[in-house]
Amino acid sequence: IMPLRVPSDKPGTISRVNWSHPFARYLRGYWLASEGGGPVRNLVSNLNPGTLAGTTLPTWTTSQYGRGINFTANSEIVNVGRGALLDNLDPCTLEAFVFVRSLQAYDMRVLGKNNSGSTVNAVLGIGPTGYFWLNRSRATTLLEYSSQTGVIAAGNWYHLIGTWSVANSSGALYVNGWDVGSYLTTVGGAGAITSDTA
Repeated sequence: IMPLRVPSDKPGTISRVNWSHPFARYLRGYWLASEGGGPVRNLVSNLNPGTLAGTTLPTWTTSQYGRGINFTANSEIVNVGRGALLDNLDPCTLEAFVFVRSLQAYDMRVLGKNNSGSTVNAVLGIGPTGYFWLNRSRATTLLEYSSQTGVIAAGNWYHLIGTWSVANSSGALYVNGWDVGSYLTTVGGAGAITSDTA
């Protein structure tokens, strides 16, 4: 779990990394996306800055919690590029703080990692009926975890976390700091981690 500082006057927000926390040394990337324009800076290092990309571009916006990025379609992304810093992470945790405007008839990707051939190797997403899911590609069988339906509802802010260990064939999902508890799918998968190198 990422060691984060939460402002006392805004309990639903994340302000910055708590660098004094012992877990902070494991961070590979942290993109707060509060710049309001230009590249999205990686607060862990100067590597892998994010750029707005896609068939149509997402837009910068301001919410009740400050500046952020507005996405209206699956094709709109922030591309943080590739490189050894982000390659083949295992174990790994993905996190996002998002406002879900509406649920769609398709699976919405929140975070993902592709290889150079655009094969999706790891993804965190939200399903049409409000389930929250995580996939990580393995050589034989996909590692796949999903919550029960109705965990995510439109019109709300969520702190979403998905974590996996291919070495242990395990995963977990957290919403607003709590394990989703009852899972619809828990498949540890089989085989080596599928490479997502550049």
